[in-house]
Amino acid sequence: MSQEKNLNFDKLKPGEVLSETSYYVVRSINKSSKEAIVTPSGGGSDVIIGHDYLENLVRSADYFETEEKKSRTDVLETITSHIGMACSVYFRKQSKSKTKKAFKEDIEQWKEEAKTSFMNNGISGLDSFAVNSVKDFIPGEMRLIKGYYTGAKTEHGRLLFYDCEEPNPDRALKQVDPRTVEYTIVDKVKHISNSK
Repeated sequence: MSQEKNLNFDKLKPGEVLSETSYYVVRSINKSSKEAIVTPSGGGSDVIIGHDYLENLVRSADYFETEEKKSRTDVLETITSHIGMACSVYFRKQSKSKTKKAFKEDIEQWKEEAKTSFMNNGISGLDSFAVNSVKDFIPGEMRLIKGYYTGAKTEHGRLLFYDCEEPNPDRALKQVDPRTVEYTIVDKVKHISNSK
């Protein structure tokens, strides 16, 4: 299957204005020739990109020179103000509800541990149990997406990211819950949320 061409090279003239917006995944690097072999996100033929083009015109979702700790609100502002720019976002995926049986078993285990702690340590043995109650959900796992923010949100306020590492383009659009974002890397800075 050949890809539809956006222009005819044979008709290209000096003075024409060109543009491109591309996202690539680096496959290999040739240090001696100062070139990177990259694959377009979503598939396609590998492309060779030279040193000067990479250093002057390309942004990385991984590369950062500085770290900044800031509020989660400020981290989210950074993400939403860089629509379409390559970035990484680290966040917690959606939590899952426990089954009634698993929740009941966790409560029984918690009660046994609390009794044992009280018997061995008295009232002070209950301190950690007073603040660590049994939860009826399993926290979602942490996830790193490398891609770009599309500028869109779901009706529930989740940010829509395009995951450039997803091999199936039909499944590349991912939802990110802004309440769980721990950091983002964008424009050579790692923005870390100090909100827990």
